[in-house]
Amino acid sequence: MGTSTNESVDSAESEVESCTKASPPTEPRAQSGLRRALGRIIALVSTIAVAAILALAVFLTLVPAVSGGHTLTVLSGSMVPRLPVGSVVVDRPVAPGSLDVGDIVTYQKTDQSTHAQVLITHRIVAKHNGKHGLVFTTKGDANRTADPEPVRASQIRGELWYDVPYIGIVRGFLLAPAGLLMIGSAVLLIAAIWFLARVSRSTRTAGGGSKP
Repeated sequence: MGTSTNESVDSAESEVESCTKASPPTEPRAQSGLRRALGRIIALVSTIAVAAILALAVFLTLVPAVSGGHTLTVLSGSMVPRLPVGSVVVDRPVAPGSLDVGDIVTYQKTDQSTHAQVLITHRIVAKHNGKHGLVFTTKGDANRTADPEPVRASQIRGELWYDVPYIGIVRGFLLAPAGLLMIGSAVLLIAAIWFLARVSRSTRTAGGGSKP
């Protein structure tokens, strides 16, 4: 009887020990779940960032190119608050005769000091027919007086189509060598994160399938 009792106790202890060892640790599971959650968040943020960059590239580059328009960056505050400094302006071709008072246009003129050709985006405040044909008077919304020189129809380069506030600062940086380097690095980083996530997922799947 005594021997039988000892064997039963040893067997019970062995079963308890076996069950204890078989219980998976909770901490590694929690860490694995946290890594998966962080991976999903990083992938989501990366996807949104790439989608936003692609959308801006389409609206600020592809659309104007297809429609024959121009993309310009606002450098002064003459059209504040309608066009803040740093905004990107997209013009579309327009027949000067269809323009009216209140329209915002981009026209070309010669700078008197540098003799360089510059583009100015201002609002039409008056129009009339002169000896050179249709002539416009333009003015910046933030300026007290109209532009000193009348604008001929031949100087008109386009009418304001749409604009994106403040993105011109980012656009200027991204088009610079440092910006292009940053874009390339970001693309490589996103690709590396995506690759590591796929490898980690494949490893977990293979490990789960090998368990008895």
